[in-house]
Amino acid sequence: MDKYDVQHTEEAIKKEKETEIIKRALLATYNNLNERALRQATRETIFAPSNRPVKIGGRKVLASDLRYEVANTIENLSSGKSVEHAQDLQSMIAQSIENINSETSSSQEYFRWLDETTDILKNMNDGFVTDDDLAKRNEFLDFSHQREAELLVCLGLYQSSKNPEAQEKAKMIRYKLIKLREMRSAIENRTRNKADVEISRAEYEAAIPYYKLYRGLAKLPFGYDIARQQKINLNINHDDDDDLDEDFNYYDNLLNVVLDQMEEEDRGIVAREYQLAHDMAREPDTFTPFETPNRQEIADKLQELSGRKNTFRVKYDIVNAKLNENVNEY
Repeated sequence: MDKYDVQHTEEAIKKEKETEIIKRALLATYNNLNERALRQATRETIFAPSNRPVKIGGRKVLASDLRYEVANTIENLSSGKSVEHAQDLQSMIAQSIENINSETSSSQEYFRWLDETTDILKNMNDGFVTDDDLAKRNEFLDFSHQREAELLVCLGLYQSSKNPEAQEKAKMIRYKLIKLREMRSAIENRTRNKADVEISRAEYEAAIPYYKLYRGLAKLPFGYDIARQQKINLNINHDDDDDLDEDFNYYDNLLNVVLDQMEEEDRGIVAREYQLAHDMAREPDTFTPFETPNRQEIADKLQELSGRKNTFRVKYDIVNAKLNENVNEY
């Protein structure tokens, strides 16, 4: 296991410990939560905007009040976490999400994007586009949309914190978002979405400035930028994107969308798989004698389903639609 794998594992363990602390506090505060309600309450405690009403324990409370209750319970349980520390939970979770999803480190992921972008620009403009060239191009574009959604959520979580350190991290995330959008624009502008085609000399020459730009950035420290006018000339400028403006904050809406989507996916997943277990019990004749599930196997399956862990996930198209909707309102 190399040092990057070790770091990844440590961050995953850290995030899991934070989540388990919250779960224990919720169970101590609301002792009538079933597994599904506990998972939802844990998500809401971590992600919910302060003014979001949260259903828990047969009543509705604002997320800010829920976090305060959980923080006090954590302190009373002598977990070593102070109320002030727990109140900055969103910043802690944002850092865990970013560290885990970046796979190595946040800055190294950025340099990996630069390498991939230059490779795509080169291979898509070297005279002939192969199926493999096109697949790598489209894979990066698809990835960029999903990663953008994750980074937007991290940015929203950092933005909600009053901690100066969190605000500095928000600037780093904002920089990565801008750069990711620039790279995507460069690829979309200067590559064809088609395989088995010849690339003209004019197309090759038009791609050279973009290639040189990202080759140059790869040699510079993380956080370095190029002249604004150069980006405008290349039609890749995203410095003025409304949703990345420091004074333009609708992340509460974004986080609400994420939570609602997670809850909707949970209902669909649990419903489908409980139905599967039900069918297994009602139709044993469809199985061979060696495959027929007994009552204990069905019970184990139901227990597994009810204890399903909810990983961080979000569908980009839903989030992006919400972002565009909010942008159009201003």
